[in-house]
Amino acid sequence: FEHTGLQADQGADDAPLAVGSIQKPFVAKAWAEAHPGEAPPRFRCDPDSRCWLHSGHGELGLSQALTVSCNAYFRQLAEATPLPVLTDIFKTEGFLCKSLTAESAIGLAGADGLLDIRPSALLAAYVRLVKLPWPVGEPVRQQVLAGLRGAALTGTANLGQRGYWAKTGTVPIQGDPSHTCGLALAVDDTGWAILARLPRGTGREAAAALGEPLARLRPWNMANLRLPRRKGKIPQPLQKNGSTFVRVRMLDLLGSRR
Repeated sequence: FEHTGLQADQGADDAPLAVGSIQKPFVAKAWAEAHPGEAPPRFRCDPDSRCWLHSGHGELGLSQALTVSCNAYFRQLAEATPLPVLTDIFKTEGFLCKSLTAESAIGLAGADGLLDIRPSALLAAYVRLVKLPWPVGEPVRQQVLAGLRGAALTGTANLGQRGYWAKTGTVPIQGDPSHTCGLALAVDDTGWAILARLPRGTGREAAAALGEPLARLRPWNMANLRLPRRKGKIPQPLQKNGSTFVRVRMLDLLGSRR
């Protein structure tokens, strides 16, 4: 899916889906609403913190925690935010939820399972995030943007090129929890956004596979391309359609890259 009035190819589905860690920036927004005028805290992630990185990320602040998508940091941030505030922010941004827990707020399964959101609503929420100041907690938003920029350059959403804010998510496949699908979302400096889904894989793998097609979608960013050389043939999923837009198929854009 692209966000420029929504562009979607045949087969792309705007049905609600779980997006995992892609929703973490909105935990920060809810925390900022609940703590006006305060700077985001620093937390420690160690081997006992139940983070996806079992060894832990060490002590880190908001920007770095978003760059590396630290579960422990955002869990503690969510726990420090009143649940009604979390729920209100997530509903406002388009997530389909009646109530939240700290786990479900950071993209993990809560008592009611994973949160869902329509791809179109998620893209719109991210465009607002990068373009519109927050009425409460604007300095916190700036740290969120720094973390998303870092994620696109060196973090879990490494696209291999500059000029983007990006975030990834990894979620269990429904009915096959031993496998996961990966999602990668990127927003460029103009406010254009794209969401792609790797049917089997991780968010990091989805971002890696998206990097080179993304360079062709936004050719004016080619000067900033710094992709590593990869073995094997790179998927060529892009199709020009006679206009300035290239449509992408969200469900089938990225094939497996094992």
